[in-house]
Amino acid sequence: MSGLQLKLPTAFSDATLPVLYADEVMSAGSLMLIDPTNPFVAWSPGLPADLGAIPNVAAATARVLLGVNSDAEVSLIWNQGSGFSGSAGLIERTARGGLHGIASQVNAVTQSGPSISGRNNLISYILDNSTHSYYMSTWQRATRLATKDSVDTLVAINGNGQQTNSYLFTLAGAFPAGNQYGERGVALGRVHSPLTGYLGNTFHAQGNDKWRSSGVDGSLPGDGTNTSVTGAFAGLQIPFGNAKSVNGIGADGTPTTTASVSVSTSSGNTNTIGSHVVYRVYLEDLTVSGRTFDEVEKIDHAAYDREVLGSAGRYFGDTFTDPSTLP
Repeated sequence: MSGLQLKLPTAFSDATLPVLYADEVMSAGSLMLIDPTNPFVAWSPGLPADLGAIPNVAAATARVLLGVNSDAEVSLIWNQGSGFSGSAGLIERTARGGLHGIASQVNAVTQSGPSISGRNNLISYILDNSTHSYYMSTWQRATRLATKDSVDTLVAINGNGQQTNSYLFTLAGAFPAGNQYGERGVALGRVHSPLTGYLGNTFHAQGNDKWRSSGVDGSLPGDGTNTSVTGAFAGLQIPFGNAKSVNGIGADGTPTTTASVSVSTSSGNTNTIGSHVVYRVYLEDLTVSGRTFDEVEKIDHAAYDREVLGSAGRYFGDTFTDPSTLP
C-alpha cells in the first residue's frame, strides 16, 4: 500500500466524515501496530539500540486512548540481550525488512534473547480496561521449528511468572510433527492460516473479551486477589529465542523491570525454541472501535494476503540467513 498524505491546517467538526488512518486495518480503537516497512511509519535501516524505540504506526489513536501527547510515549521498546550473538543467536533485518531471530538449539544462552515489549502505560490501559474486548494478530514466518511443544511464544500479553494462568493473549509458534499452534485468549475467535505448524508464512489472529485467570477468573496481576496464580505484574512481549525479562506493571501501579511474561524466558526451554521472522503485530480495543473480531480479521487477513503472499507485496519473496548456520 502506498499513497500521498496531505495534512490540512483546518479543524473539522463533522463526525460523519471518513477518517484517514496510517493503515487500512486501523480504527479509533487501535493501540499498537508494528510494521517495519509501513509506508507512513517505516523503520530506519538496521536494528535499534538496546532500550531504543520501536515505532508504533497506530501512534495517533494510541495517544488519545492512553492520554499522552507524544509518539515516543506510545512507541514500543527494543530489548537486546547481550548473549544473543556468535554461536548462540542472531537477530537481523531480512531483505524485505522483517525482523528475524535465529535461536541456537545447541548453544543458546539462557534469557539472552531480544524482544519487543510494551511500555507500562499500554499495559496499564489494558489492565484498567480489563473487561474490554480486544483483537490481536501477527504476521510471522517460521524458519525453524521448536523442538518441543508449547515453548515458542510469538506474542504474549500475560501475567508475570512462567507458571501464571493470568492472560489476555498468549500465542505460541509452530511445533514439531505438524501440531497446531497453541494459544490462550480466543473467546471471540481465532484464525490461523495455515492451521497447523510448518515452515513458512503464517497469519494468526485472536479475539478475547476479558482478562482471564485460573482460580479467580478476571483477577489481575498485582490486584492482590490471586497473586500466586496471576503474578504481581503484567507485560507485553514479542520474544526471540530464550528471551530476557522485560518491563511490566501491576494493577496497583507498581512497576518492575524483571517481568517474565512468556514461556520463552524459562531456563528449561533454553535450547528448544524455534526461529522466526516478525512482519507485523496489531492490537485493537474492539470495545472502543465498535468492531467485531470477524470484521477486523477480514481486513487484516486481506492485507496479509496482499503484502506477504501477493507477488507485489512488501514482504513477498523474502530472504534471510539460514537458521542451520546456528545449529
